[in-house]
Amino acid sequence: EKPSGVTISNNHFGGPGESDGIQVSANGVVIGPGNIFDGLVQGSSSRHVDAIQLYRQSNTKIVGNYFTNNSVQIMAPDGGDNDIIAHNVFVGNNFDRQAIQLGSQAKTQFLHNTVRNIDIQLNKRTESPKFSTHVIVRNNVLINSGFNTVDSRRTESCIDCVFEQNLFDT
Repeated sequence: EKPSGVTISNNHFGGPGESDGIQVSANGVVIGPGNIFDGLVQGSSSRHVDAIQLYRQSNTKIVGNYFTNNSVQIMAPDGGDNDIIAHNVFVGNNFDRQAIQLGSQAKTQFLHNTVRNIDIQLNKRTESPKFSTHVIVRNNVLINSGFNTVDSRRTESCIDCVFEQNLFDT
């Protein structure tokens, strides 16, 4: 499948509303560099609000962006193939500790990011038969943050994943 050719860079996504900052359902979309995602909060809305929602996409690159004051930074619980999330800054504000949700990923790379006050879910939905596989998590800085690789039934859900040279404050 050919890349879509779409690049989204140097924008501000934020403020009150009832929609995602960006929703991707295509191959090869590039998000960044230079985007700021600030203030995308679920609030009392019945609609689900995420800074970035990935759904039925592949080869997405989220590179060089700044995320703060959002309920959910990246929502991708339903899979992704060959996605790259690199050189981003994610700052959580106690809305939802599980603000980066990466489920049923295949060959995704999470590299050189700075993450504060957020836990990264790298697993699968309990009802899904598809585990995350061959994910690379390398050279990230995590402050009051961590990774969860088990589903809600406590089943290890990141198979043949590599975690290397990440810096944790605890």
